[in-house]
Amino acid sequence: MKKIILLLVISYFNTFSQISFEHIINSDGLSNNVVRTIYQDSQGFLWIGTEDGLNKFDGYKFTVYRNDRHKENSLSDNFVYSIYEDSKGVLWVGTNSGGLNKFDPHSGSFKAYKNIPGDNSSISSNRI
Repeated sequence: MKKIILLLVISYFNTFSQISFEHIINSDGLSNNVVRTIYQDSQGFLWIGTEDGLNKFDGYKFTVYRNDRHKENSLSDNFVYSIYEDSKGVLWVGTNSGGLNKFDPHSGSFKAYKNIPGDNSSISSNRI
């Protein structure tokens, strides 16, 4: 009897707990195959930080955000280390050498916060 119950339990879990994984690479739209961080926001979007930009994945396609030195409100550095969403839904992006970025999803623009040597009110480091 114990063997039958054990087989039923194993069979149940094998049937209902199947997880599938899909490999996504840069030929699928990811900006770089070296991923440093992944975050799912409150809207369900996956944000993927790579060594070549911030990637927003909606389940079908990628939107890539990169530094553009000719655009003031672009991502401050392409090497993304960390991503966090605060209680107000603001996305914060930490970079390797460009400081901290506040992302406005409505305009698609970033505001950078950087270390300013000698200014105690600035952030302590540009590596977040």
